[in-house]
This record gives sequence, structure tokens and C-alpha cells, in this order.
Amino acid sequence: MQISNIRINLVRGIFVSVPLLFLLSFVSLYQIYPVVWRYPWVHALNIELAFRLDALSFLFAGLISFIGFLIQIYTLGYMDKPKPAFRLHLLLTFFMFSMLGLVLADNLILLFVFWELTSLSSYLLISFDSKKPKARENALQALLVTTAGGLAVLVGFILMGEQFGTYSLSEILLLKESVSGLYLQSAIIVLILAGAMTKSALFPFHFWLPNAMVAPTPVSAYLHSATMVKAGIYLLFRVSPLFSDHVVWTYGLGYVGAFTAIWCASLALRQNDLKLMLAYSTNTALGILAFLIALGTQYAIFAALLFVMAHAIYKASLFMVAGMIDKAVGTRDIRKLAGLRAVLPMSCFSAGLGALSMAGIPPLLGFISKEYHYKAGFGTGWQAAIILLFANTVMAAIAFHFFIKSFTGSQPSPQPVERVEKKVSLWLPALFLSSFGLIIPLIGLRWIDEFIIHPATRVILENVPLIEILLWQGFNAEFLFSMLTILLGVLSAYFLPELQKYMLDKLEFLPKASDVYTQLKDKTLQLGAWLTGQVQSGFLSQYILVFFSLLSVCLVLGTFASFHVSLKVISGELVFYEVTFAILMLVSAGVAAFTRSRLLGLAALGVVGFMITLIFMLYSAPDLAKTQLLVESLIIIFMALIMGETPPIYSVENFGKFRRIVNFALSCTIGICIGVGLYTVSQQPFDDTISNFYALNSVSGGHGRNIVNVILVDFRAFDTLGEIIVVFIASLAAMRLYLKFKKRSYA
Repeated sequence: MQISNIRINLVRGIFVSVPLLFLLSFVSLYQIYPVVWRYPWVHALNIELAFRLDALSFLFAGLISFIGFLIQIYTLGYMDKPKPAFRLHLLLTFFMFSMLGLVLADNLILLFVFWELTSLSSYLLISFDSKKPKARENALQALLVTTAGGLAVLVGFILMGEQFGTYSLSEILLLKESVSGLYLQSAIIVLILAGAMTKSALFPFHFWLPNAMVAPTPVSAYLHSATMVKAGIYLLFRVSPLFSDHVVWTYGLGYVGAFTAIWCASLALRQNDLKLMLAYSTNTALGILAFLIALGTQYAIFAALLFVMAHAIYKASLFMVAGMIDKAVGTRDIRKLAGLRAVLPMSCFSAGLGALSMAGIPPLLGFISKEYHYKAGFGTGWQAAIILLFANTVMAAIAFHFFIKSFTGSQPSPQPVERVEKKVSLWLPALFLSSFGLIIPLIGLRWIDEFIIHPATRVILENVPLIEILLWQGFNAEFLFSMLTILLGVLSAYFLPELQKYMLDKLEFLPKASDVYTQLKDKTLQLGAWLTGQVQSGFLSQYILVFFSLLSVCLVLGTFASFHVSLKVISGELVFYEVTFAILMLVSAGVAAFTRSRLLGLAALGVVGFMITLIFMLYSAPDLAKTQLLVESLIIIFMALIMGETPPIYSVENFGKFRRIVNFALSCTIGICIGVGLYTVSQQPFDDTISNFYALNSVSGGHGRNIVNVILVDFRAFDTLGEIIVVFIASLAAMRLYLKFKKRSYA
């Protein structure tokens, strides 16, 4: 057991090093991007394994790998048991690969594949503690919402690829001048927005993100603050050059982003669970990002990209601190927390830096990003600045409330606290990450501006001048709004209990999005159950009736739509035995249709089958004749065995007069259509290309002179294998039914 644990811990160390290696690789390539790698994949569909590292994908890939490295270290201390820890490390790595593939993919279909892999991996991570029903339920909720959006994205990608004539994302972006004449442009925008809204938890799909907080804290810190929820934002960034001038894009995304920011900010104020507070503030941040992308100006895109970095840094660190508080105290209810600075000093320092950045306190990175929020807002109108002011004020209030209630004041008594900071891997990642929010503004602003934010802005908006990131821009409207944000945030945090009571009274009557989702899901299941009850009646005769009714409709539409050959029969071409076989088959079919004797009907069906065998023999198809003979004999024997257990033919209970008329009409319709179709085919010029190919290659390619055998065994080997499997399964099912009948008869 000890050796097994050592091996697991060794593998955990490897998982920790993987994101670091990716990060170092991306940093080594940043001076030479764009870096493109292509490999043919599906030629028929024009799909390539194409990856592209440019400034925009470098920003997201760097955050994914950098924060992933710190989250893997955090998981070392967070998970105590080796086997569950190994599984969590593995799933986090799987998710990281999916996200990296998504932001690096340069083919629309490949991007969709990784898009769905992120949904799958997040489902596995949210339901990590699968013994909890809530974890399974919320994971399924996230999966259903995001995959539904994924289907919308797929349709939008297919429409884009077909109309641009290529699925290469970089080639499509080069053709953006022709997008104004794109057919179904509005539909494509709506489909892509729907996918981005579900993935990035924008209203009305915001509810799955807070519900996903049942996942372990490393999952929340990684997926739901810095990576997965930014996947939709990344897609909006990537395709915004194509659609930024369209009214559906501007107003649709703008209103959705603004409402998400305002509504989720209001919901965040109502929370008392640490992770839920942070989750709803993440919804608010995502709404701000969508709103800025919709504005589409240089300052708006610049501010959005800077905010992506700032938000990922402080929010991931705050989530890690929330996990440490939960492990130390055993609760995340902020009403039961106070005075933790004495027992969690490193967490206190990390939370302080993260909260100050989130609140927009200078000189932290969060302050700089909010300054550019307001610069972008004032550039388009005071209404945008007011929306950003409200959302940022609430985030500041949440940040102050999180830190003050958790770490200041006197510790409640009795309140047992476990000293979890004895594990360095628990507090070091949060401290290291939150420190970046202070280090970057002090010594790294110019580097961030020149090598990350500005190049990423130029990927979206070409030929824009360099915006110099300044820590101090003077006394202006943006600075006044930043100070007003801090002041209103402090006041909101101070009066938060009164605000919560007021909001509970005023907003309680509104339906909750998660309740609406639950009702829709329940109604869908009820509709499915009702449809199943209507369609799946349990009677085989009804299934057969429905099948042959649809078949007859298709045959009528298909046969007579393509039938243009005159029905003329040259009597000189017929010989005696052909006419004899035809008469015997017609008589036998009539006897089988009208007899009331099961044995006679079975014998008549056998005559029809054996006549077909003779026709194959006469027309030089001995292989088909043998197959037909064996199959016909097997059917007759099997039906004779179960004849005693089947109901009488045309019994009043099973087949009334109307049903017999319907059966007769369907039989005649299908028979006539197939006959007409076969006659039409026989009148067409014979194309011997395929038959000549098999005749020429049967010996050299299949080493056999019997062309039919070579086709079955070599050229169509997989088809033959599939047919054998089907026959085998059918025989097992038939034997099971027969034994069931025999058992019932003996009983």
C-alpha cells in the first residue's frame, strides 16, 4: 500500500509539471507568433488538425497554463487521500488540454470538438464527489446547458464554413470584408451568441455557474473563475472582427452583457456562502466583458483584455482562500466567520491583495483595469459608464465584505479552527497569484502592454495605435468614477445586511432561473413520457403498421417522382417457366394473404420464398440461391416452432375488418411501388464499371476466382462482419423468445 501511494504521489508531481512545461513553451514562442501547425485530418470535409498561436490565444493559453500550474500545486495540499487526489489531478489535466485546444484551434470543427471536451471534462469535475446527489444533479445541469449551446455553435460554424468556403478560422477572418453579403448572417450571429452565452454563464444561462460550486475548490478556482467560463468570452473576442458592425451583435450582446452584470451583481449581494458570493461576482465580471466586447471600440477591447487577466488573477486566489477557510473552519457561511487572520495569516494576506484588486484599490491591477472600463464607457456614452459603475461597485462591496467578515474582528467562540497553513502547497499558490496583482502594476506594466495586451488588441482591431497603460492618469472622470466605486463599495459592504433584507423583500417574487430550468426539464421529461406512451404501445403489430405506413408514403413519393419509363412488356422475351413461376408466386401470395389457416399460410409463404430461390438459380446466381434457400428454410422452421404460441390469424381481437383493409392497401402500395421501381431500374443503361472492377481485381486483390466470395470476404469484409453480427444477435433474440414461449406453455 505504501509503495502504491508513493507511485501515486510521483504521478501527481508529473501532473503538476505538465502545465508549467506548456507555459514555458508558450513563453518561448511569444516573440515569433503567429505560430501555425497544420495536419490533414478529414479531407472530405475540409477539416484539419490546425493550431495557431497568436497574441490573443497566447493571452488565454498563458493564463490557462499558469493558473493551472498553481491549481495543481494547490490540489496537492487540498486533497489528502492519494487515489481521489490522483483522479482530480488527472481530470484537471484533461480539462487543461481541452481548454488549450479550444483557444489554439484554427479550424471551426476542431474548435467545436474541444468546445465539447471542455463541457465533458467540467461535468466530470463538478460531479467529482459523485456520491452526493446534488453534485450529480448540478453537473448534469451544467452539461445540458453548455452542450445545448454547443449544438448552436456547431450549426453556426457549419453555416460559416459553407458560406465562406473554408473552415479555417484564420482564412475566414481574412475574408471579413465580404461578411456584409453573407447569407443568414443574423442567424449565424444568434447561434454563436447562444453558444457563448451558455458557456460563459450569461443571462439567462447564468444559474449553472453558482450551482457548479458543489465541486471541490480547486475546480471552482480553475474552471469557474479563470478558464472555462472564459471560453465563451474567447469565442466572442475571436469572431468579433466579423460581426462587430452588425446590429444583432452590437445590441444583442450589449444588452445581454449589461443585464447580466446588473442582475448577477444584485444576486451576489444576497449571498452568504463564500463561494456563491464569488461565483455571482464572476457572472457579473463575465457580463462586463460581454458588454465591453459589444461596445467594440479600441478602449473597450483593450479594457476587456486587461480585465480578463486581472479577474483571473484575483478571483482564482480568492477561491483558493475560500477553500482554505472551508477546510480550516468547516463552513463557508460568512455569518459564522470572523477573526481568522490569527490562525490563517498567509490566507489573510492573499485574500487582502485579491480583495483589494477586486475592489479596484490603487495601485493593484484591478484598479487599472477598472480605469480603462470607465474610459471605454465614457467613450461611448454616460449610460455605459453608469452600468459599469454599478457592477464594479457591487464587486467592490463583495470584496470588502469577503475580507472584513472573514479575517477581522474577534473569532467566535467556540469555533474550532484547523491550522491548515502548515501545508505550504495550500497557501503558497494563492499568495503567489494574488501578489501578481501588485507586482505587474509596479514593474511589469510596460511589458504587459507591449507584448500581451496591445498585440492581442491588434488581432481583433487591426492597425490600432499603442495604448500606453499608465498607473496614474491624472485627475479625470475615470479616476473620479474609480474613487466613487471604492466609496460606494465601502458603504454597500457596511450596509450589506440591510441591503440583503431589502433585496429579499423586493426580488423574492421574481422566478429563479434555476427553477425555470428545472420546470423546463421536468416538462420535457413529461412530454417525452407522453410521446413514448403514444408511440411505444407495446404491440408489435402497431409498430409494423406505423413502419410500413411511412415506408409506403416514401415509396409513393420517390417512385412516381422519378418514374418516366413507359410500361411496355414485350411478350416475346418471356418463356414458359418464367410465367409459371410468376403465377405460382402470385397464387401463393394470395393464399397467404387470405387464408385463415396458419399452417396453410406458412406453407404459402414458403412456396413464394422457394420460387425466388429457383429464379436465382435460373439467372445464374447460385450463391444468392443458396442463401435464399437457407434463410427461407430457417424462417419456416422457426415460425412452425412458435406457431402454437401465436394468436389465430384474423382473430376479432387482433384484426378487425378496417385493419385488414388497411393492411391490404399498404401491401398493394408497397408491392406496386417496388415493382415499378425495379422495372424502371431494369430499363436504364447498364453501367458495368463496378462489375468490371471486381472482375479485374478479384484475383490480384482478393486471391480468389469466385467474385461474389471475394467481394464478401475481402472488398466488403466489414460489411459482411456487420451482417453476421446482426444475424447472430437476431438468432439469440429469436431463441430467447422461443424459450420464453416454451416456458410459458409448460407452466
